[in-house]
Amino acid sequence: MLQKFNLKKIFCVLAIASAVFIESCKSVPDNPEVDPLALLDTDAAMYIYIPAAQNAPFLTSAFSKAANISESDAEKLVSRTKVLACAAGISGNRTELSALGNYPVKYLKYAVNENNGWSEQSMLFAERAYALYQNERKNIQLSLPSSKNAVLSPSVLNMLNKYDFNAFAASSPAAGSIPAGFDEAVYAQLTGGTKGEINFYSEKPALFISSFLGKNVDIGITKISGYLLPSKNGKEYGVTVKLELADPRTIKAASVLLKKAMFPVAAKIMQSSSNSLTVTDITVSWNTLINLMGIK
Repeated sequence: MLQKFNLKKIFCVLAIASAVFIESCKSVPDNPEVDPLALLDTDAAMYIYIPAAQNAPFLTSAFSKAANISESDAEKLVSRTKVLACAAGISGNRTELSALGNYPVKYLKYAVNENNGWSEQSMLFAERAYALYQNERKNIQLSLPSSKNAVLSPSVLNMLNKYDFNAFAASSPAAGSIPAGFDEAVYAQLTGGTKGEINFYSEKPALFISSFLGKNVDIGITKISGYLLPSKNGKEYGVTVKLELADPRTIKAASVLLKKAMFPVAAKIMQSSSNSLTVTDITVSWNTLINLMGIK
């Protein structure tokens, strides 16, 4: 049974990552680059895809608060990152983070060492060994299987196995192909942004609804997707959410219930197809978003 989806867990993982990557400088083995989505669990409650460059100011602020580090150090971390892909609400309430960027690690041992609660071990897949760093205090593991890929989770073994398959197996997917477990529409939803949007997708909407609204609202939703778009007006995001319903006959009643559930937020709720609603005109400030994510 999946526990309640909690964005705070994602940024707890990111906070630990920031303390590691800021110390980095020597190249890891020059293994192939792999699509970060290809390394995630395929049965998560929600997927979030964050282009780092377009969201650098927000991520810098979020990482700084999450890890209690200076904004200049947080900026270094963000500058080395191209994409963050998150899978949240995995069985056991796990969160996985898969990052694509440029992560040399000369000083990794100074940030990831026994004094900081880390231990190193080598994991062997086929004929290749990958360094895995375990922090028992934080119940988190970190690995950099290539200089472009980094993975973090309470257990990264499945992520490393997926990396090895996608990078080296004879039957591995062709470069540019859609990762296993993602259909074309879902992959396009997550990666198809052109304006720096933070995209999200879920086929387990009860977890998203309870987190987004702070309450349980059963209106027969089967899928949720949408994006957060950086605003030109400063430290805020505009939010667009698409809700797909199981029964088109309930769409008007669902619209009324959703509007009541969102009150007093003056959101615009429109019917976008025979079985879907689109919610727009929601603005979220950086501080509000950080607080909603549990970063205080």
